[in-house]
Amino acid sequence: MDAKSKKTKLTLTIRKDLIEKAKSSAKAKGISVSKLFEEAFEKEDPENLKEQKAASRLLEHLEKSKPVETLPESDKELWHKHLDEKYG
Repeated sequence: MDAKSKKTKLTLTIRKDLIEKAKSSAKAKGISVSKLFEEAFEKEDPENLKEQKAASRLLEHLEKSKPVETLPESDKELWHKHLDEKYG
């Protein structure tokens, strides 16, 4: 057995929501969470890591930001209101 095919047990401490997301993703693909993890790191390349880090920073920023208030009017109502104000 070569070093690439030898399996070793690993224990990780990860947020519960990410564990559920990983399980769901693995189930949808018909593979184990371990295989999902292996595939993620087998495909690893520097460009992919940059994208993952950027996505992680964006998600962190979005989680910290305040929710945007939604307007009571629909898009169509807002468009008509804009046209009325612009053209009278």
